Amino acid sequence: MTAYPALRLSVGYAAFYGWEPSALKSLIEGLPPALKAQLNYQAALYNATGRWARDLAERRYSYTTGDWTRDMVSAIESYISEAWLAGMAENGLTFEDMTPEWQAVLDGLIASEKDFLPDLAAWISTTVEMTKPLDAAWPAIHARLDMWANRWLDVFGQARSATAETDAKEEWVLGDADHCWVCRSLSGLVAYVWEWDEAGFRPQNPPNALLSMTRGNERGCGGYHCACERRPTNKRRAKNVLSRLLDLAVSGQV
Repeated sequence: MTAYPALRLSVGYAAFYGWEPSALKSLIEGLPPALKAQLNYQAALYNATGRWARDLAERRYSYTTGDWTRDMVSAIESYISEAWLAGMAENGLTFEDMTPEWQAVLDGLIASEKDFLPDLAAWISTTVEMTKPLDAAWPAIHARLDMWANRWLDVFGQARSATAETDAKEEWVLGDADHCWVCRSLSGLVAYVWEWDEAGFRPQNPPNALLSMTRGNERGCGGYHCACERRPTNKRRAKNVLSRLLDLAVSGQV
């Protein structure tokens, strides 16, 4: 799955200011379903935050913190669930195949996102108050919300891996982002899902300890703005891949 950074920036900017340009909407409608869902999640987060930020900046108080929280919770519950089901669909599964164990994982992911909302609300309020005009606050808010939107891809990947067959293999594939040294080291490696899980490497999921490792003066991305995937593949498993992954996790060498 591709992140399409320029398109994500355009969608975020339009949603933040409450615009619905027809050309942009038509472009989104023509995208693959998974990418379309990810962009729609981003737009929902930006739309709620943009509306609240404009209200705070203009001191109108017609769209309250409670309204923003309600809309953010609604978006999280809807789109994070959709991301999990999209990951299951990659393995030919539907909601009817959901097990109690998988549902518990999904419920935990949703609860974790909602737990961070008070901190995000406090940060947005402070940022809007301290930054004039509102346009000047856009880059910082965009960067913060983009990490939230990227959670869709994270949950999608988790579900795809969690619901795969035990003998399924995945390849680490770089996405459309600046690549840290850890992700570059993993790029192209093919391993069984259980090997990836045992070594502990997965994309996104910030703060991601294994993607935060340092080598010399270079620090890993920590999962922030990470667009990599563990993509299903039929390619040959890399030689001694589990040992190599464990070596990287322990010593920073692969």
